[in-house]
Amino acid sequence: MVWRMCPAIDSKVPGCAKCPSKFVNLKHLILTVDVLANDKYTSGILRLACLLELSPVLNRLELHIVCVLRTGEVLNRIEELPPAREPHYHLKTLQMTGVYGYNNLFILALHYARTAMALEHMVIDPEAKKSYVLTRDAVEEDAVHWGRRMANEHLRGRGLDGILTIL
Repeated sequence: MVWRMCPAIDSKVPGCAKCPSKFVNLKHLILTVDVLANDKYTSGILRLACLLELSPVLNRLELHIVCVLRTGEVLNRIEELPPAREPHYHLKTLQMTGVYGYNNLFILALHYARTAMALEHMVIDPEAKKSYVLTRDAVEEDAVHWGRRMANEHLRGRGLDGILTIL
């Protein structure tokens, strides 16, 4: 069964919202997130860190990010989120597409990797997944190249070498 949800995340409010319920039977989640913010207002992305806590038996997570605005974020060493209250023991596969340009996307990826004790495969793809086929223009080609550079800088050498694939 496929449900389409369009949640809005207030990116100016820090922290993770409390959710009164959980998705206790959710095993595979495919989530597309449109990021409509400039660099300094992308902290709302970090609220997605709660997905593992809210989905205790989730074993596959696909996050497809669509960054609508061009980013000018610089390549800085990122800080990790505080550890989750409880580790997650079921997530085996994490796939994130469209991961380029925002440091907070890499902070989120690291958080998932640190929280998921059973993680076997982590795929980071800077190219956004699209439902249509077009050739890439020079701007998009540059963004994909920049995303690979950021992924290598932020994620390599953090103990993920056995599970991490950067496309």
